[in-house]
Amino acid sequence: MFDRDYRQGIMLSLVTAGMLGIGATLAKYALEKINPVFLAFLDLFLGFFLFAPFVLLRRKALLPRQASKKELNILLKLAISGTAIPLVLILYGLELTSSIQGAFLIQLQSIFGIILARILLKETVLEKQRYGLFLIIAGSFLIILRDPQSILDFFRVKGLLGDLLIVSGAIGLGYSYVLSKKLALKIEPELVVSFRLFAGWLFLIPLLPILLITGIQLIDFSPHLFLTTFFYIVTNFCIAYVTMQMALEILPSWMVAAFTQIMPLFTVATSFFFLRESITALVILGGILILLGGFILLMQIEKHNSPN
Repeated sequence: MFDRDYRQGIMLSLVTAGMLGIGATLAKYALEKINPVFLAFLDLFLGFFLFAPFVLLRRKALLPRQASKKELNILLKLAISGTAIPLVLILYGLELTSSIQGAFLIQLQSIFGIILARILLKETVLEKQRYGLFLIIAGSFLIILRDPQSILDFFRVKGLLGDLLIVSGAIGLGYSYVLSKKLALKIEPELVVSFRLFAGWLFLIPLLPILLITGIQLIDFSPHLFLTTFFYIVTNFCIAYVTMQMALEILPSWMVAAFTQIMPLFTVATSFFFLRESITALVILGGILILLGGFILLMQIEKHNSPN
């Protein structure tokens, strides 16, 4: 069996996928009531202040004080190029395209993460691990498509601009895996996350006056929206960010990206229990492919790490 550290890294990756999957369901509702830029700002702003007490209770500084110039440069890239900008692009893109296309294209973040890890970090993926990775990706896409009619709808271009915005955001999120990996074992996960959130919302502040001047409605507030947005921020921008950073301290970034690819499985489960959405044959097939791909990936990890 693979060692304890790898088991912990895999579990952290799965928790990350679960939190992101639950958050994706909640974000659908929040985006209907909140302007995309303002929602991105709230995600990072409230995420930071919800996360801050957790860091302070552990008697740690909210921001890294002893980071080198190189590490600070990576942190800024992570907060801006890997978080704030991709978040705005994706949220705006989701408004301009169909939900199926949007969900499908967001999943490209893991593929971009794996490609960038190979190029920038020189990480290698064994041949048999690629088979498992392919099954996980194929399964996640089947879950998003849900039924044959959705497959036909996918190829009817509804909003090319929205698609391009989401793909651009997915590249940024894929890049964040590489940046986060560079910081792993150098700066504690809590400090990486707090800086990522803090610098992210600071970067978005100048955009808010522009929205107010143009007269765009920022939010249609309601108690239900407050609770939904609160849990969305906690799952996506507090818990998921920390567990992903902790997983990157143990596993290669491509492997974390691969396991977070199963996010749609958790999204479907959440939608089924809370939104009463149906589970189709394609969803079941996608779930089977994900489980089979995960099994192959785990077995290859075990063989790769077992003593000769």
